[in-house]
Amino acid sequence: MNFETLFNLAGLLALIGWIPAMFLPAAPFTRNLVHKGWVPGLLAIAYIVLLGTYMGETDGGFSSLSEVKKLFAQDGLLLAGWLHYLAFDLLIGARIGLEAHHKGYSKIWVVPVQAMVFMAGPAGWLVYTIADTFLSGRWSLRKN
Repeated sequence: MNFETLFNLAGLLALIGWIPAMFLPAAPFTRNLVHKGWVPGLLAIAYIVLLGTYMGETDGGFSSLSEVKKLFAQDGLLLAGWLHYLAFDLLIGARIGLEAHHKGYSKIWVVPVQAMVFMAGPAGWLVYTIADTFLSGRWSLRKN
């Protein structure tokens, strides 16, 4: 199987996790598929296999930007990096959906924030964290 096919399959697998994480965050199906690790677990297994297979084929590393550039010049390791993003963004987005569900937040704003996590992980997490801080009353512009 080539890297492009694996890339496409990984994206499809992530989407299979994202849909229930966004629209059915507390359902038992979602718990088993996403929260307990089936989808992120499969992405992690593929990540480990790619990392184990291709890590020795490059002189890249993590000590400098130049080394990271060399590391990700290898397609197998570039794909491993992408799987890392897919798995972690899904875990964060699913956690946001579950927490928001338990707090009674409207999906009208939570789902777009989850989409932001899907597209730009840390930015989506930050938007949710700021909104949650205000909505939960942990921070206010008024003095008590």
